[in-house]
Amino acid sequence: MLRLLAGLLLLGCGGLGEASESAQGGARVERLPRAEPWPEADALFRSDARWRGGDAAVSVDLGHERVLWLFGDSFVAGDDTAPRGTRRGTVMVRNSIAIQRGRDPESAAMRFIVRDGPASFFPESGQRWYWPQHGILLEGRLTLFLYALVHDAGDPLGFRYDGWTALRVDNPGEQPEGWRIRPLQVPDVAPIEMVGASVLADAEHVYAYGVREPGDHALFLLRWRRADFVADALGDPERWAGASRGWTRGPPAAVLPRGQTELSVVALGRRRYALAQTLGFGASRLALRLASAPQGPFGDAIEIFEPPEHGRDGILIYGARAHPELSGGELVLTYNVNTLDAAALMDDLSIYFPRFVRVRF
Repeated sequence: MLRLLAGLLLLGCGGLGEASESAQGGARVERLPRAEPWPEADALFRSDARWRGGDAAVSVDLGHERVLWLFGDSFVAGDDTAPRGTRRGTVMVRNSIAIQRGRDPESAAMRFIVRDGPASFFPESGQRWYWPQHGILLEGRLTLFLYALVHDAGDPLGFRYDGWTALRVDNPGEQPEGWRIRPLQVPDVAPIEMVGASVLADAEHVYAYGVREPGDHALFLLRWRRADFVADALGDPERWAGASRGWTRGPPAAVLPRGQTELSVVALGRRRYALAQTLGFGASRLALRLASAPQGPFGDAIEIFEPPEHGRDGILIYGARAHPELSGGELVLTYNVNTLDAAALMDDLSIYFPRFVRVRF
């Protein structure tokens, strides 16, 4: 339990200061975006009595009205005899997934998948365990990015970050229990230590945002030729090196000097991009930064939503992510709610389920 709570410190630190109502240096803002809670959609994450909550809540469009959800540490009841209304008697696995059918969360169906045990869907490798980042489906092949952690008694948090990996699923149209999953060879792109926080593609390239971690959470951007990416050739990506140097295979420049380990960048159309994030750590608010290109420059953070949990004592709000494949709003976001009170986490089922937000521009 303590490692989950301490993990929030790893994921959430690196605050971005106060939000701004402007977007200097980014895409033009015609109207300030605003967001509203979407409680009717929240029921999607509570549709399986055995799945008692998880964080991360990363989504990947699988096509044909199917959406893959990736979760981090998740509470799962071993069987139907586990007490209801609590997380006591459940098992916390390192990661879990779900398949959503239908694009509108209010009417969609969700099936959660956890390996027998219960056990993590992406298994541990020796002492390493995996938390999900983002992914993308291209030409019938699904690529998923994960990052690894290991126990470290000498670290104040009890563990440390231990690299990243990419997995390829060659048959994503089948049920996840039958997926053929294989690791891809990935390059050393230091100082970008966590690759895949958000992934998107255009007609020519695939882009992956990465974070310097541990450290200041500076945000960087890699890209591959689309054909190379589909052909498993991830070994030689270009790095964005700033406006003066452009794309290079030399040292990169930060897209944002201080970012976060959990965020999303999505295309809004007409050369407009939005970066979704939380502001700071703890009782955070949700914000967007706008840009006219994947590499930015991204404008000032525009605060769009104060979660209703914001005023509760001891509450942590983190991990804002965008889900452009979902319908029901001009842009759909989720965020995570947690607490550093271990007893409250076990007994309060009003938290540790992702929450939906609808954005209007």
